[in-house]
Amino acid sequence: LIYLSLWAIITGVAFSAFYRALANSRNLHRNAEDITRVLHAGEIWRADVREATGPLQSEMIEAQTALQIPHGSNAILYLFTGTNVLRASDTNHSWVEMLARVTVSAMTNDMRTQVSVWRWDLELVSPLRNPKIRPIFSFEAVPKFQEKR
Repeated sequence: LIYLSLWAIITGVAFSAFYRALANSRNLHRNAEDITRVLHAGEIWRADVREATGPLQSEMIEAQTALQIPHGSNAILYLFTGTNVLRASDTNHSWVEMLARVTVSAMTNDMRTQVSVWRWDLELVSPLRNPKIRPIFSFEAVPKFQEKR
């Protein structure tokens, strides 16, 4: 009877440790996927900003602020809907979802001494109620086109 009760306790502790490790593994995998998709979106945004052929502008579309990046005769638009970041290759094409499950997204111009730097700050929705680490990302890019001062 003593051996059976010890076996039940040890097995219970082992199963508890196994399921905690499994949950942590799932969370780690989800975090890695989030980081990968945000870095991919950030690199696309940085490439778009670097290749701008004119000054970047903020404009209102459907009561939301959008960033317009001129590319030759076309423009690339980025729009934050409150939960998603959308991208359109120019004003006549449809919006494509670039990032989902976004809480905060802000694309701002940071004027430095000699150059204009654009910054994109974003925060993803955390799957946990009380996360220990908030998924916040920042990207910076300098447009090739700079206005003369």
